[in-house]
Amino acid sequence: MGSNSWHYCQYADGVQTRHAVEKEQSFETITVDTTSIVLPIKFSAKMKGQADVTISPQVSGQLMRICVTEGQQVIKGQTLFVIDSRNAQRTAQRSHQHV
Repeated sequence: MGSNSWHYCQYADGVQTRHAVEKEQSFETITVDTTSIVLPIKFSAKMKGQADVTISPQVSGQLMRICVTEGQQVIKGQTLFVIDSRNAQRTAQRSHQHV
């Protein structure tokens, strides 16, 4: 809203009146056009793999690192986990010593 200024008018019969006069305002204008836009829509879903696979280590030891994430596609020969093999190496050394 703009601010008002007041103008006083004196009439012939001596009556004085006050009138509010709105000050001129300037506004910035822009030109708009209609257009089409693409809005991204998100959906939640559950996916199931083609097959569930059980993975069992051939040696015992502490799991040191997991090299894949759940659901990641893997290929034959790819390292999935790194196991601390020091206990297995000690056991193998003791076995060789007793032979």
